[in-house]
Amino acid sequence: MNEATSIKIRERLYRTLTYLQYFEQVYTYAESQSSTRLAEQSKTISDNKSLPYHEFLAQFGKEFLDEFYNRELFFKFMLIHSVFIQYYSLFEHTLLEWMAIMVDADRSKKIVDIKSKSEIDKARKYLHQMYGVESASNTPDLSLLNDFRKIRNAIVHNDSHLVKHIQSSKKFLRGYECIVRDDTYQFMIRDDKFLKDFLMVVRRYFKAISDEIAPVKKN
Repeated sequence: MNEATSIKIRERLYRTLTYLQYFEQVYTYAESQSSTRLAEQSKTISDNKSLPYHEFLAQFGKEFLDEFYNRELFFKFMLIHSVFIQYYSLFEHTLLEWMAIMVDADRSKKIVDIKSKSEIDKARKYLHQMYGVESASNTPDLSLLNDFRKIRNAIVHNDSHLVKHIQSSKKFLRGYECIVRDDTYQFMIRDDKFLKDFLMVVRRYFKAISDEIAPVKKN
């Protein structure tokens, strides 16, 4: 691969890692603000637990309780699901950008004959089959990325309901603080570690591929 193509690959990686860091900071800020507000509301409720319900409502308003219960029950998982989708989209887009860069660099290596289950699968197979990038396909991280892909698809396409791969996805989600309904298999992820683990796997996967196809030359 020529140096110009390697530079483009590294530039895309730098941009992606920067964006992931920004998104991570936004999540941390939003979660911190919500946790602070929830703690304040919890203290208000605790300090006034002796008040009859109608007096509490008269003093603090129904909106106060609505906000408290919505924040307690829904905010955390909605934030995690939303940020995860953004992370995953950036991950997918970066792999496709890398593939496009490499296709432009060598038009003889076409992608029309590559069978795949997803866009990410197509990109990794292209890198492996056309350029011999071993780290694109021969890594334990692929299994983890596939687990995350199933969760992403359930969130995006089925309103966070497990419709396919139910047992394997339930097993995967047991590693996190997560509510899974027994009747509908709808899930709510409430664990920061879920996002951290996904970022760790993505960064490691990106680094392995970029080190192989666009290594930084040492002086």
